Amino acid sequence: MFLTPRLATPGTTPLPPAVLAAVARPMIHHRSPEFGAILARVHAGLQTVFNTRQPVLLLTSSGSGAGEAVAANLFKVGETVIYAAHGKFSRRWGEMLRRQGVNAVALTVEEGRAPQTAEVIEMLERHPDASAVWLTQSETSTSVWTDVREIAAAVRAYRADTLVLVDAVSGLLAHELDMDGWDLDLVFGASQKGLMSPPGLAPIALSERAWRKAERVDSRSVYFDLHKARQSWLNSKTVFTPAVSAVVGLDAALNLILRDGIEHSIARHAAHSRAVRGAAAALGLTTFGAPPSHAVTAVEFPAHAARFKQVLRDEARVTTAGGQDDLADRIFRVGHLGWQDQGDVLAVVGAIEVALLRSGHSIEPGAGLSAAQRAYCT
Repeated sequence: MFLTPRLATPGTTPLPPAVLAAVARPMIHHRSPEFGAILARVHAGLQTVFNTRQPVLLLTSSGSGAGEAVAANLFKVGETVIYAAHGKFSRRWGEMLRRQGVNAVALTVEEGRAPQTAEVIEMLERHPDASAVWLTQSETSTSVWTDVREIAAAVRAYRADTLVLVDAVSGLLAHELDMDGWDLDLVFGASQKGLMSPPGLAPIALSERAWRKAERVDSRSVYFDLHKARQSWLNSKTVFTPAVSAVVGLDAALNLILRDGIEHSIARHAAHSRAVRGAAAALGLTTFGAPPSHAVTAVEFPAHAARFKQVLRDEARVTTAGGQDDLADRIFRVGHLGWQDQGDVLAVVGAIEVALLRSGHSIEPGAGLSAAQRAYCT
């Protein structure tokens, strides 16, 4: 009998005990010196995580709010922007650009694979007026990782003044990211993923090149005005009332992340990804998406999918995520972001085995667990 519910989605994610304790603290005023000191620590910690000397602004929103801020602050009406569209979330950026009157041109890639460098350069050749390329490092809906470092270098070599924008919402701390070293112009994330914090915060950073571009654009958003946010950042303040408890929780999470080291976080997520994929293969399940994201593993549903889902959710008490849009009935997604260790992942693998057996599949009990353990030992 399974007594402990387990959250294995690509966001929201399990929270460390120190973060849970922090968010349970009594409320403090967001204009107090105490909160200002916390916010200053968070700002500095996020700069380390982003690998940048630029201000990392903290918006009170999900990662999608940061995307809306990009569309409203960096581009004029009618301006052309290329975006890689290879899943639900990367397609969303095109919708946000169009709502802001931007000419959003999609580099459409079939779901399950990443955009290639040559495809991005070809789009720039076809659209010489494009001022930016928008990439999604980890497409959560399909479990696909994009090599933004390689693409950014190629874009910079082809046309130096083209902005390179990166959605790192689920890639942050699951994959390597070096904003300044890779010469990226804009990076944004979300608190409820690799930052293992409560949802509601979206960090975003702009390069000097991007700030110069933004200065030539009148922001079309009051709430997401990045110019005002930068001025507040300089004084360790926010423009509007922030999600105070979420900021306090993020402060605690960053303390843990930086104590152990960013490299440790990246290695941990990579190990979890290998373990889950190895287990799936050993159980005769087909994984979806390549190259794989370390944030989440997408697995094609076995036969008797309805019964499998019911057992996994109601009897094994494991919450995974379903597929999005056309993939809704084809895949389920096992998240390994946030506060998860080997024991958590092995428990989820064991629950998947139970769900397979109880839904009529012939598998060797322990095959997935054994494969996952072997992956951790390599």
